[in-house]
Amino acid sequence: ILIGLPPLTLDTRVTKLFWTPFTSVTSEFSGLHGDTKVFSSDIPKTNEFLVGTTNGSLLLYNYSYNSQNDNVTFHEVSSSVFPLPALPANLTTVIPTTGDINNDSTWDIVVGGNTGEVYLSVNTGNLTTPNWTPFEALKNNVTNTVVQFNGTSSPLLVDYDLDTTPQTGGGLDLLVTSSGDEAIHYFI
Repeated sequence: ILIGLPPLTLDTRVTKLFWTPFTSVTSEFSGLHGDTKVFSSDIPKTNEFLVGTTNGSLLLYNYSYNSQNDNVTFHEVSSSVFPLPALPANLTTVIPTTGDINNDSTWDIVVGGNTGEVYLSVNTGNLTTPNWTPFEALKNNVTNTVVQFNGTSSPLLVDYDLDTTPQTGGGLDLLVTSSGDEAIHYFI
């Protein structure tokens, strides 16, 4: 995570960072046409990341880095090789984030988007053979009502309160911003 304007301070907890002008990677994303915007989330401990688009797609890409020529190459992973969960039908803008929600050493997916809701799909399989639960809208645990944000919701899973330890694992917190207000909503 970069903080401020150049010269920038780098958050040392970030494991991968690509500073690549979009013009140099557009051919790698040739399947995304028109004015589609791309939102991505790096998947911990892999060379993969999820891409959400404004045309209702959730795609998995992997990348390789060649240090000799400082070149990054991206490749879409076929859904037949690594299937992803089906998105909610009403979600046209998809903004993904990934993290291990249930501390089982597999990554789970949280998506936000145009509906203002945030959805969770848990991987009950493993890293090579995923088994996804259907996306379910997050609910308020007191009122049992779906949490609804004003505008497009953008989730981020991060250990905001730094309560993760090697012994306990877990500790991810959900931060959500929305296009309809200037607040950052924080959930433990």
